[in-house]
Amino acid sequence: LDERLKRYTTIADRLMEEVIRPCMRQLLACFPEAERPDELQSRHGCACRFPHTARFPATAVLDLGVTRDGDVQTVVVQYDLQLLPILHPINAEARLSMPLDQIDQRRVACWAEEQILTFVDSYLRLVTP
Repeated sequence: LDERLKRYTTIADRLMEEVIRPCMRQLLACFPEAERPDELQSRHGCACRFPHTARFPATAVLDLGVTRDGDVQTVVVQYDLQLLPILHPINAEARLSMPLDQIDQRRVACWAEEQILTFVDSYLRLVTP
């Protein structure tokens, strides 16, 4: 178990630094009003907050991170979205699971980008003229 925990930590650290955080930085670059508050960040989690504005009449918190199952056999990349008020159907959560010994970083990157694009689509539907 201890060896699996060490492997998980190495994998999760790499996914955060090479995939998750760069994706979130790109998202933040597109929305200047968004922020990455320190209290929403963790070693294996990265969140962005989108405040209510005249153009976007809702608040949103998007969280992407990496976790594992209890016996450290599976790595789980997770997407969670809180969007209030909910004015149309949204994809509020998604998970990508992979065996600890079969992590495909390219698949994680594609999945994370897909989730962010899903969020952007939902968020842009809120635009008021």
